[in-house]
Amino acid sequence: MKKIAILIVLLLVVVAYLVGYWPEHRRLAACQQEAEALRGQLADSRAQVQLCVLHARLLDVIEKTGEKNYGEALKLSSGFFDRVRTESMQTRRPDFKSALDSTLQARDSVTAALAKGDPSALDRLRQASAQLRQIIERF
Repeated sequence: MKKIAILIVLLLVVVAYLVGYWPEHRRLAACQQEAEALRGQLADSRAQVQLCVLHARLLDVIEKTGEKNYGEALKLSSGFFDRVRTESMQTRRPDFKSALDSTLQARDSVTAALAKGDPSALDRLRQASAQLRQIIERF
């Protein structure tokens, strides 16, 4: 009789544990999935913010070039292209990486044109701006 009572008590303890554990376990798993999805959204939002910051910096370069302040534009473009390279190395999205890399390809021609005071740099900078806008709009 004592063995049966002990088995019943143990069985009740196990059942009570499972009844309390299972719903909490499912809730935890759901919360972890939601947290992972939110981390992905946060990463995408951060990438979008960084692209907007890059575009703003590029607009500053375009503005200085339009004002024919080539020395200041050259300085700003150097910082812009350095930042583009950094973002290109850090991004996980292949479409962003390829667009940023194609923007980087214009670096030498833009730098040379700005160093000479050549107004054709403005066209190249506007093309880079259009590329960045397209990437931002894809979000």
